[in-house]
Amino acid sequence: MGENSFDTGGAMKLVLRFGWVAVLLFACVCQAETQWCKVTGRAAEDTLVYPPIARAARVSGVIVGRLTYLPPGQVTGFDWVSGQPLLQSAVEGQVSNWKLTTNTRGDAPCVTLLVVKFNLGDLPNLPSGPTSPTILRFDLSAEPFRQEFVIYDPAPKATRWQRLRSLFRRRHPVE
Repeated sequence: MGENSFDTGGAMKLVLRFGWVAVLLFACVCQAETQWCKVTGRAAEDTLVYPPIARAARVSGVIVGRLTYLPPGQVTGFDWVSGQPLLQSAVEGQVSNWKLTTNTRGDAPCVTLLVVKFNLGDLPNLPSGPTSPTILRFDLSAEPFRQEFVIYDPAPKATRWQRLRSLFRRRHPVE
């Protein structure tokens, strides 16, 4: 082969590499943009429960987050905006299996604002805020656990004399 011959194998590999990069960039750019959607309903079993650990710790507050779901209704994510982390993790775990209904068409993911008020009777009545079809609101009230806890040491307290005596006590009896 001469010096002026063109290496088609190397050029083909280079073209294929640039082609794959172009395809990946195009796929990233053409991703569907999320849209604010109205939730028209949800399944009867899709409820929120006051987490027992939060009731025991007497944690209350308001959780605000963005609920992302597909138009067929499957929840794909929950982005926490504000609120107690203990309550946020409970909400995220509960809404991850929800099935929502919406009147939105297309394949673009939907976003709805989720506002959950957890109240143990110590929060004042907060105003409900602006109403919008893209906001899901829940008010959960519960009573804190009313259990008396007695913390004690089951082992008897050793006196100073008993501790000193145990230091000098023989470990093996003399025969």
